[in-house]
Amino acid sequence: CPAGIPTTGYGRTTGDLKTPTNPDAETQWLYEKLQHINTRINNIVVPKQSPQQMAAMMSLVYNIGERAFASSTLVKTINRRDGEEAITTQWSRWNRAGNMVLPGLIRRRKAEIELYFSR
Repeated sequence: CPAGIPTTGYGRTTGDLKTPTNPDAETQWLYEKLQHINTRINNIVVPKQSPQQMAAMMSLVYNIGERAFASSTLVKTINRRDGEEAITTQWSRWNRAGNMVLPGLIRRRKAEIELYFSR
C-alpha cells in the first residue's frame, strides 16, 4: 500500500501475509471482518443509521481501523448529531497514510461522505 504496510487479498494487514492465499479464503475473511465491523459500529454509534450510512462507515472503519474510529472526533460528532458540515469536516480529516495526504484517500473519503449523505 502507499503507506508501506504489507497487505494481501482485499487489503488485509493481519495474519500470515507471506503464505499464498486464495480468493475464496480472502472472500470469507472479508465477509467475517465486515460482520464484525458492522457490530462494532452499532455498539459505538448512537443514532440509528441508514443502510447507506452504515456502508460508508464500514468502508471507513475497514480502512482506518476500529480503534481509530471508536476514539475519533468523527464518532463524537455523529453521536451528538452535529450536522452535515461538522460530520463532513471530521470525515475528511482521515486522508493520510504514513503521515502523508494521499489523493486516493481524498477521493475515497469524498465518495464515503457522498454515500453517507445520500438518500
